[in-house]
Amino acid sequence: PENGAIFVAGDVYVSGIVNGDVTIGTCGDIYIDNDLKYACTDSTGLNFIVPPEDCGAKLGLIAGKNVYIETKHIAIHKGFTGTTQASGNYYHGNKQEGVIINAGIIALKESFKVFTCDFPNFARFPGDPYGGVANPNYPLLGNHGTINLLGSIAQQRRGIINNGVRGGYGGKLGPTGIPGPQRYYSYDTRFVTSPPRYFFDVKGSNLDLVVR
Repeated sequence: PENGAIFVAGDVYVSGIVNGDVTIGTCGDIYIDNDLKYACTDSTGLNFIVPPEDCGAKLGLIAGKNVYIETKHIAIHKGFTGTTQASGNYYHGNKQEGVIINAGIIALKESFKVFTCDFPNFARFPGDPYGGVANPNYPLLGNHGTINLLGSIAQQRRGIINNGVRGGYGGKLGPTGIPGPQRYYSYDTRFVTSPPRYFFDVKGSNLDLVVR
C-alpha cells in the first residue's frame, strides 16, 4: 500500500522478497513460513549489497500476540519432506534448511519463537530426559539449521528458538548431542534514525532494553 501500513484482524503468514517500506500489524499471531528477505541484502540475508542508507526496503512486524517461525512450512517450501505419524504429528529430522529473516519484530503480548516449541504447552515425548509425563503425541523434532536475522526483536518474554533435542534452530542435532548450526542476529542500524514506517520509534519511547 502507498501509506506503508497493513493491518489484519486475524493471523498473518508472511514470506518473500521485500522491496518497499512497510509495517504489518495484527491483533493475532504472525507466522514466518519461508525466507523473508530484503531485495538489497545478499544471499545470507545478513549483509547489504548497497550502502545501507541506499536500501529502501524495510519491514516491521507487530503482533498482538506471537511472531512464530513456522518450521514445518519452511521445510516444505524449501523442498524437504517429513513423516506424518499415526498421531498426526509431523517429524522433520535434521534437514538443516535454515531461514533468513529481514525485519523489525515486535511481539506485544508474548514472544518471538519457533512454532513447534511452544513452551510451556509443549507435549513431552516418551522417555523425555527433561522430565514430564510421557506423551506419544510429541511435536516436530530435529534441528532446522541456522537463523540469519537482520533487524530487531522486542518481545514480552523471551521465546524458545531451540528446545534441545526436540526441535528448533541452532543448538544440538537431534538426540546425538552434536552441536548444530547457530543463530546469527544482526541489528539493522538504520532503525536508530529511520525505522520502518509506522513501526515503534525507540528514541521516543520509554523502553527498557535488555540484550541477551
